[in-house]
Amino acid sequence: DSGIVLMPLFSGLFGASMLITSLLTHSEIPPQIEEEFELPINRTLRGIISGSLAGAMVAWLPGVTSTIASVLARLTIRDRINEMELEYNNKEIIVSISGANTANAIYSLIALYIINKTRSGAMVALKSIGINLNASLVLLFIIIIVIVSILSYFATIYFGKISGELLQKFNYSKLCLGVLIGLTAIVILFTGWFGFIIFLIAIPIGMIPSYAKIRRVHAMGVLLLPLILYSIK
Repeated sequence: DSGIVLMPLFSGLFGASMLITSLLTHSEIPPQIEEEFELPINRTLRGIISGSLAGAMVAWLPGVTSTIASVLARLTIRDRINEMELEYNNKEIIVSISGANTANAIYSLIALYIINKTRSGAMVALKSIGINLNASLVLLFIIIIVIVSILSYFATIYFGKISGELLQKFNYSKLCLGVLIGLTAIVILFTGWFGFIIFLIAIPIGMIPSYAKIRRVHAMGVLLLPLILYSIK
């Protein structure tokens, strides 16, 4: 079962490794300041277009996730020039990531309909329950995605304010430790000691990007390389 390998693998690479790094560096939640999201219209449009194009492109490729789409979209954003440009860059990244995720959800559905290949976990679940997609059903799903995206925009703003205030009341180190213990327990419970060993091996590998100052997305090679080798053999 691939889940016995993938669950502890990704939990170690992207979950536990970040939690342990936060514990070792004594990270804290910075003071939350509420302010308006201001971004020039040209940069907003660039973020939307670049993110949407990247998300649409990777939706057709096996093993390539919306995370990689976000990295591709970020290539259109210039490096820091001054403090104002840095602030705009950070906000544009948020816009492009949102565009990439939304486009990826839509085009993963279209890819399932056209080439009958699953390109995301949601599409795997959709296919596993035996739904036969047709043009009308795809259109219905796209309408639902658009509606949910609009609603989630307002929900994110509302709950973001609440969670920001709430999280400041917690001891961040204890919160990370609690999540780490819970994650470890879930890995052992669902994948056994074999999965736990994979989990332990993946953790130090997942910590390398933080100390080597490289992007964590490179760790996705653990999935991409086997898929490429499997495809060309």
